[in-house]
Amino acid sequence: MNKELANVVVEQLTAWNVPAAVAPLGLHSSAVRVRLGAGREALWDADGAAGLSAQVLRDGVLVGYLPELPDSAGLPAGHTAWLIATADYDLSPPGRPDLVRPVEPAVVGVAVRPAAAACYGPSARGECDRDRGGGAPA
Repeated sequence: MNKELANVVVEQLTAWNVPAAVAPLGLHSSAVRVRLGAGREALWDADGAAGLSAQVLRDGVLVGYLPELPDSAGLPAGHTAWLIATADYDLSPPGRPDLVRPVEPAVVGVAVRPAAAACYGPSARGECDRDRGGGAPA
């Protein structure tokens, strides 16, 4: 966001008792820094996206991210300040179902044997060797 917009947004936020400051990013761009407490802070528009988004940092380490808000690219300063002031910084992302361990299908009447990968080399009973076409059971 440009410096003028950042200054107006910070003025509005401080009027609402939100601890905010302008964080210069370069010659013509700035971010809005909001102190959240417990060593956390949010940097709004520090990633160069067209719309409004935030990075949540704890002691300088990225611990969260508020994705770009739809249709927030051309909002006036008052709307931008309201979005920043009312954001849910503690919102945790939804669980990713692809990271949940899949449930193995149960087949009625069939005993499920552990994976063959757990059975390397000759075993005391010879089961692994027999399954690989090796030696006879002991």
